[in-house]
Amino acid sequence: TLRDYAPVASARSAAVQAAIAVVVAVGAIGLHGLISGGTGEGTRGGDVPLEVALHRLQGRVALVEFLDFECPACRAMHAELAPVLSEFAGRVTLVVKHLPLPQHAHAADAARAFSCAREQGKGPEMAERLFAAERLTAENCYAIADELGLVRDEFRSCVISQRPTQRLLEHLQTARGMHVTPLPTYW
Repeated sequence: TLRDYAPVASARSAAVQAAIAVVVAVGAIGLHGLISGGTGEGTRGGDVPLEVALHRLQGRVALVEFLDFECPACRAMHAELAPVLSEFAGRVTLVVKHLPLPQHAHAADAARAFSCAREQGKGPEMAERLFAAERLTAENCYAIADELGLVRDEFRSCVISQRPTQRLLEHLQTARGMHVTPLPTYW
């Protein structure tokens, strides 16, 4: 399990970049079961459960990110991580796990919006917009969805459905099982 591994970094861009470079350079893959749901390499993907088999990585490295879109450290780290992911595109898969913190009033709204945008194939674009947004109210998330050209009725139905809620609960369970506390945390 991942509990046997130390975090790659927690809000320290130099450590993340160095860790990715070393792992990619030697071709090592030691992150059992945390992989993308096929949304693209080097992008923000995956609501895939931890139990998914490692073989789906096929020579890629999985970097698992626990985040909160309203968290200042997560926002800063996103700016640092984006160029690293671009540099290692095709060799690194970023798996996003949401952990909306209670002190961030709209973090859950943003996580739900991301999840529903992902269903329409616009997860990475939504993540970029959410990290850049000054306010993450539900109304602002709907406005971003409209700007991205998401199918409005499908998006709104998804947001109020149990699907994103279930994903958030699964991510919370995973974080608790791995004793994740600071955000962002990377494995």
